[in-house]
Amino acid sequence: MSGAAAPDVSIVVTAHDAAETVSRCLASIDATRAAAPPSEVLLVDDRSEDGTAEAARATGVSGLVVLRNEGLPTAGLTTRQTSLDQGIRAARGGAIYLTDVDGRVPSGWLARADEVSSGRVDVLVGRVRYEGRGLLSALMTCDGVVYQFLCSSLDALGAASGGVAGNLAFRREAYLAVGGFERLGPSLTEDLLLVRALQRARFRVRFDARSAVTVPAPASWSSIVARGRRTSRGESGLLGLAIALALVSLAGPAVVAAATGGAALGFLAARWLLGAGVLAFLCLERGELRAAAVAPLFEPFALATAAAVLAARAVSPDVVWGGVRYRKGLPVGD
Repeated sequence: MSGAAAPDVSIVVTAHDAAETVSRCLASIDATRAAAPPSEVLLVDDRSEDGTAEAARATGVSGLVVLRNEGLPTAGLTTRQTSLDQGIRAARGGAIYLTDVDGRVPSGWLARADEVSSGRVDVLVGRVRYEGRGLLSALMTCDGVVYQFLCSSLDALGAASGGVAGNLAFRREAYLAVGGFERLGPSLTEDLLLVRALQRARFRVRFDARSAVTVPAPASWSSIVARGRRTSRGESGLLGLAIALALVSLAGPAVVAAATGGAALGFLAARWLLGAGVLAFLCLERGELRAAAVAPLFEPFALATAAAVLAARAVSPDVVWGGVRYRKGLPVGD
């Protein structure tokens, strides 16, 4: 491929034991490429033992490059960071698009790639939504809407916020300018770390509320708690403070109302309805009708999940992710 003209866009996907989902992911990416700038797809096989690389090659996707991350990094980074860095540095396109291997990108996902490759913006942050008819998928879609809204609001105020690697694009030179993950250091929330570094370096960021990559719904509430154990280990900053304040503003009145009743109950009801109304509006604005319908349940759900995450962290400080055990964000032996 070294003699071929460089593509405008490189799509980087990392995969650990993802033979069951990689074909669907690559097919959805391939379906968006016809009306988009020239692109290549790089799949970084992160120590898979289930035939992920073979399943990827069997799709016949044109311009597919399969790389292999053979083992634990020596710099203390997570294997996810090492795999992403490997793919980004091997990419030939000026615009890097990231998505998750269990994701399904929407039609037209790459149609806006010229925003990044032409330099009109340096970073394009989308969101994820959860498929399925169950309650958890709708509640987690609410979570994605809230998360992106808070990130975009903080960015508008000039503060570093974050994004999700499941739907993220940036200029390759911007990634190299901040030193990549080797300079940024280890993190179990590498997407948060990277977007914040790009924001602090004053690269131009745009949040796209309409662009949503679809991912499978969590199998259970316990899997959501397990995910929360990992994501809560990331750098908190103003985003963490904003999330904490939103939850406390509901939990505090709830405690007072339970103890005293009376006027506190009215205040609690007003606060709960306000939160549910704002969230329902945000979901409807983004076309997430099922999420809007469960908006009144989201904040109680978020409070219960946060409490369960804190309890789980108190029991064990370790996080297992991608087949690797981490403690304080660093890989440790079993």
